Amino acid sequence: LRWALLTNNAPWEPTKFSEDSVKEAYNKYLSTAYNSLVYYQTYSRGLKFEASGRLHSENALDKWLISRVNTLAKTVEREFTEYNTHKVCRAIQEFAVDDLSNWFIRRSRDRFNAHELTLDSKAGFEALNYALKTLAKITAPFTPFIAEEIHQQLLAEGDKQSVHLQDYPQANDKLIDPALEHAMTEARAVIEAGRRLRAEKKLKTKQPLAKAVLVLKEKPSAQLEQVLEIAREELNVKKLAFDTSTDEYETSEFALLEYEEGNYLVL
Repeated sequence: LRWALLTNNAPWEPTKFSEDSVKEAYNKYLSTAYNSLVYYQTYSRGLKFEASGRLHSENALDKWLISRVNTLAKTVEREFTEYNTHKVCRAIQEFAVDDLSNWFIRRSRDRFNAHELTLDSKAGFEALNYALKTLAKITAPFTPFIAEEIHQQLLAEGDKQSVHLQDYPQANDKLIDPALEHAMTEARAVIEAGRRLRAEKKLKTKQPLAKAVLVLKEKPSAQLEQVLEIAREELNVKKLAFDTSTDEYETSEFALLEYEEGNYLVL
């Protein structure tokens, strides 16, 4: 109920309430946050992983998650100073649902489902542990019980006994990589464009394609190239290439979609 009231509208507007909004608040955020914790516990315990608190990863997905949770902390601090509690809560919900659950956890399933703990899966678990613990502290004033549950389940040496005794998170600017975050956003836009093209051309997602081409108005950044393998796997293509013109692709032989102004995906 509290979360529904906080996210539905701005504090100075008339309060909108319905039973459906409460159900949506539970299903969309609270359930997702708790299920993310359960997922972490299930697979980290299965591989006998113990968090150390050290964030050292060469995986772009881990670096992106760590950056995103610190960007969230900065957004929360900024909006709090303007009394925009609805924007704070919506930013928290967007992170937990879209970034943490639907993207990071989903993209990490293969390495977390492995039969043994590798350096890559260990780094992923460390990133996920860090994100969950930070999320618990950020959301504690709004959802005190679920925040306390996450904190208690992830309690480590040096932590206060309650999440409500912890200091409120401050963003670590050294862990924020705006270029990587932008590149991941662009990669996700490409993936969404690929799904639309497949739907339009009635190509099943499970049907692998030989090649996809990104026609970009600017040279791809180093950060975008870091996340290309994620985009290639999601698009289910054997090769992902770049080009500077759409001229040769404007025929019925190709499927072409402008996913951003001046940027195109070709299947």
